Amino acid sequence: MNSTHWKVFDKYLPVLLLLPGLLSGFLAPLYIVAAVFICLLIFCLPGLPLIRYLVNDHPPNKLLLYASAVPIGYIVSTAVIAILAILHIANLAVILPVMFLIYISLNQTLKTPATDHVDVPSFNGKILIGACLLVLAMLVLLVIPYQNVGLKMPEGLAYRAYFSGDYLKHVAITSQLMSMEIPPENPYFAGQTLHYYWMFYLFPALLANQLGYEHIQPILTSLNLFLAGTFLWIWIGLTQSLIKNTTIKIIVWILPLFGGSYEGLICLADLHKRKWPLAAASYYNVDGWSRRMFGAPEVDSLYRLLLYNMQHILPAALFLVFIYMFSKSRRLRLSATVVIGLLCALAIGHSGFLGSFLTLWCFVTISMSEEFRKGKWRTAWIRPVLFALIPLVLLLFYKFGLKMLGPEISSGSQLIPLDINLVEAVRSAPVAFFVLNFGATLAGLLSFFIWKRFPKAISCLALLSIMLIAFVSVPRFGSDVAVKVGYTAAISLSLMAGFLLDFLKSKSKLLWISSIMLMILLIVVAIPSLLLEVYNFSELLNPRYLSVVNYLDKNAYDWMHTNTSPDEIIQAGTRTNAINAPFTGIPTFAGRKTYVGDWMHARIFLIPEEEYQHRKAVADGIFRFKNAEKIHSLCTQSGINYVYWGVDEYQLFKHPVHLLEAEDMFQLVYSSPEDKYGFKVHLFRVLNQIK
Repeated sequence: MNSTHWKVFDKYLPVLLLLPGLLSGFLAPLYIVAAVFICLLIFCLPGLPLIRYLVNDHPPNKLLLYASAVPIGYIVSTAVIAILAILHIANLAVILPVMFLIYISLNQTLKTPATDHVDVPSFNGKILIGACLLVLAMLVLLVIPYQNVGLKMPEGLAYRAYFSGDYLKHVAITSQLMSMEIPPENPYFAGQTLHYYWMFYLFPALLANQLGYEHIQPILTSLNLFLAGTFLWIWIGLTQSLIKNTTIKIIVWILPLFGGSYEGLICLADLHKRKWPLAAASYYNVDGWSRRMFGAPEVDSLYRLLLYNMQHILPAALFLVFIYMFSKSRRLRLSATVVIGLLCALAIGHSGFLGSFLTLWCFVTISMSEEFRKGKWRTAWIRPVLFALIPLVLLLFYKFGLKMLGPEISSGSQLIPLDINLVEAVRSAPVAFFVLNFGATLAGLLSFFIWKRFPKAISCLALLSIMLIAFVSVPRFGSDVAVKVGYTAAISLSLMAGFLLDFLKSKSKLLWISSIMLMILLIVVAIPSLLLEVYNFSELLNPRYLSVVNYLDKNAYDWMHTNTSPDEIIQAGTRTNAINAPFTGIPTFAGRKTYVGDWMHARIFLIPEEEYQHRKAVADGIFRFKNAEKIHSLCTQSGINYVYWGVDEYQLFKHPVHLLEAEDMFQLVYSSPEDKYGFKVHLFRVLNQIK
């Protein structure tokens, strides 16, 4: 790349970094994509002075600088939106000028101190082209499954697991936050505060208020791809700074993305054993195969993080930013410690466990200061204590102010305890468990014998991640700890593998070339796992992993959103306990609250089992009883305003003749024509509500 081309790239880098996210134009209207793109640029402005202050390199690594500004700016901006929402002034007309004012204020206030010259490897033309191709390739692999999310099929709108759970949950929470009521009410359990880390959804909710409720799904899809692209650029920028050799650099780039799991090999072996065709791979939950083999925990790949766990991308990106910052040899300033503590605390509001783990790792890393190593105990404690105070204070605010951390019900509430013990999967088959779940990244473990040659923050992160996966689980949740910590383990192990290859290069050319060839082979062997994941998330023919929203139900949901009040409660029948049973559709597709949702969301949102069972018993009675007066009593006592008799209810409980005949208690406000299968749906308003 000649100097002129490089200057153009350098000048427009902030915009170019987000351009790959424009691939969402294949999935959403272009004006939606443009709105998300422009607002994301503006909302991330506060991240620029903050990242410059934390990483004061000269000359700066502009790729890492601008890419890191996105997660930092997003996290800060959502905190600003939350504050303005509490003040009842959260709208774009107010927030956009506020973002510019914050950016200007931080730019003037945070003066970057002078620093020594840092040798930042520059991109040459081939490396830059390779980086762009890698980002585009990964985003294409994300776009392929998204093309089939909510695809129109003869039976209805199709949602493949895990989109039927995680993605539709994103839509429901965003819809609830459109009211900008802080803290938000739980749309799946009306009357309860939403005990979940919802700060990520404030940005798409703000956009949905301007663009319309019906655009929540394309807004989320576009946002997901923009953030995924940003994460990939930060990863490339981090590797560019820490790894000098071009060949090793490229290997480390692709290692956690393409070589992070061998579970696909087990699936292929099982297919061969059963003599099934390759298309039958859709019957496997590929990246969850270890759960089937060993029980919990399950370790998700980076691909799943980027595909549908969009609220976790930002804390995961902060791990990359802080790895770079902690990799510097210079002494951490007290003011920088405060900024890091604040970012960690805000990250908890986006992803409870991952943000908490980020805080733990930063605390341990900051504690390993130069003063501590030299035995200067009087000053060694200042930075870690100062750092820890900020997340602790904000965690108390999350608990008692925003009420994120526990249900407020009569039976009391307790934080879910952590079960600290060697998990069964690691105890029974440790080698198989880690090899299957981490693939070629496990090569990084061999670098522990040269741990003094690379930053301690990276080995500390790898060690903490492996310890949490091996020893910590959440009762009733099983896999949640390992799912999220698996991201950080793959990242840190990949960097360690790069340092190992660099060490071998300095010892012997033959040994280095052999190691490179072996690493490439290990990555190639892992690629089928990724390709099977892409295929499975795109395939909609396997009913085992498919949820379908019937068109009759979808039309009824649209009517509910248009003709009912956001404060009213609509109850449908409860679902079965099957893992792929239809999730409650009212919060997602109607944007309305329901008295009791499905068991999965009861677990995710920390609803105690006794409270869930009580509400479920009420809902079961509404649909199982044939006495209209008794049903009316249950509805009025529970505050239910509407009873929805959808396709599932029609199949399970037949025609609601008893409600149609009780015109003094139930008013039929919506009824569909029969479909070709003879199904109809009805929506009844509960009359004579107790005020």
